Amino acid sequence: MAWEQRPNGRSYYYRSRRCGKTVRKVYVGCGRVGEEAAKEDADRRAARFASRQAEKQRRLAFEAAQAQLAALYDVATDLLKKSFTAAGYHQHNRGSWRKKRYGKEEAKNEETGHPG
Repeated sequence: MAWEQRPNGRSYYYRSRRCGKTVRKVYVGCGRVGEEAAKEDADRRAARFASRQAEKQRRLAFEAAQAQLAALYDVATDLLKKSFTAAGYHQHNRGSWRKKRYGKEEAKNEETGHPG
């Protein structure tokens, strides 16, 4: 999208269009017609730029919220693991939580509070 100055002193406005792998210039006009087309193209470029900026802001806000959620998840998971461990559970094979089993001797020591 450019103005081309010709040897006769007049300016002509062209738009670039892609046809497959090649780019072709399409004549739009000169004078007032060319100026109006150039203004439309400039407005369209400004709208696309504003849209990209708005999308970038939305993406940054989403990523910030996602990072906060991940931090909250890590804290909650750590608290859950500590609570279950303190209650006498263990995590089996990184899966479900199970109550620890005790043999007769360990169960007797836990009931009495004596170590061995």
